[in-house]
Amino acid sequence: MLDDEYDKKIKEAAEHYHPEYDETAWEKMSQLLDEHLPQKKKRRKIFFILPSLLLVAALVFFVVIKNGEKNSSISRQNISSKNNTEKALPEQPLSTTKENKSPTFTESTKKSLPSKEDETINDDQPGFAAIQQANKSAASSIDQNKNELALVLFGGINYYTGQFFDLKAITGAAHAAGAYAGFDLAHAAGNVPLQLHNWGADFACWCSYKYMNSGPGGISGIFVHEKHFTDKELNRFAGWWGYRRDKQFLMAPGFDPEAGAAGWQVSTSPIPLLALFKASMAIFDSAGGLDTLRQKSLYLTGYLEFLIQSINKQQGEEVYRIITPSDATARGCQLSVVCERKARAIFNYLAQNGVIGDWREPDVIRLSPVPLYNTFEDVYKAAGLMADALKAV
Repeated sequence: MLDDEYDKKIKEAAEHYHPEYDETAWEKMSQLLDEHLPQKKKRRKIFFILPSLLLVAALVFFVVIKNGEKNSSISRQNISSKNNTEKALPEQPLSTTKENKSPTFTESTKKSLPSKEDETINDDQPGFAAIQQANKSAASSIDQNKNELALVLFGGINYYTGQFFDLKAITGAAHAAGAYAGFDLAHAAGNVPLQLHNWGADFACWCSYKYMNSGPGGISGIFVHEKHFTDKELNRFAGWWGYRRDKQFLMAPGFDPEAGAAGWQVSTSPIPLLALFKASMAIFDSAGGLDTLRQKSLYLTGYLEFLIQSINKQQGEEVYRIITPSDATARGCQLSVVCERKARAIFNYLAQNGVIGDWREPDVIRLSPVPLYNTFEDVYKAAGLMADALKAV
């Protein structure tokens, strides 16, 4: 019965977490959790960053030079955007109870999320100007260096700030400059929906040990746009596993590539890692796929953002400053939080109490509620511990 009540409140929260509503159901859900959590005795660690961040899988990409006309320059523009600090906050302070130290809310706040049908950015959403400026800066940098660029290699989601860049626009700017567009999707793959083919990206690469949950040293992946499949003038590493499967054992001279990204394989793929990855993909499928998980992700991260803002309201200052864009379409799961007080001590307190996040110097804690295995209850408990940490350290 309790789970049914949670589901009802989550649904209400999702339905009301939209700019045309004056109220949200987040507070009601928090109150429900606050009432029932003391009855739950079982404690578990809350992982807010992927637990298998132990080894970095190799990322494969190609560099091309067009007829010697341009230098083989790689532009990798890391742009951070500051969060809009004028967002509406609840009018009543966040408080903790002696029994469960979980936050309780009594007032509503305005929030904004895209509709389920269409994730679009509109200029009424908080942080829109900063996000647009970051994307324009990337395009501007490409244009300013167009006479020396052969390749633009860009991160899809910035690892530090959590910003999800406009890859379609960056691809367009790269192509307008006569360069190829490639993307490092380490923090985007399995996190946000991607349309690399439709966006015209020439190639992309990613690891699978983060949001794809394939384990330490997990297999990496590449995307190559189909327009390059038959281009035999394109520089590449030619390897045994990239050869055409139907002629692989003829041992003919030269290199006749397999169609698709498979033509860029070099050596034998590690079977145990492929098996782990296959198991992870089956779990994604059973959960309804990435589009379904993305909808839950929007609400999970939005709820965490709401709770953090409520802590700031209680403190009367922005003790936890979110530097990830407030526009849900311009981020994935991650919120990067600058701790204005005793940052390392707060991070250690959270870890000691079962909230497993990620530390980045000098004062940033990255928290990523992952929809595949994190719950609204996890987010609620973590925020309560963030509030407690301010008094405990």
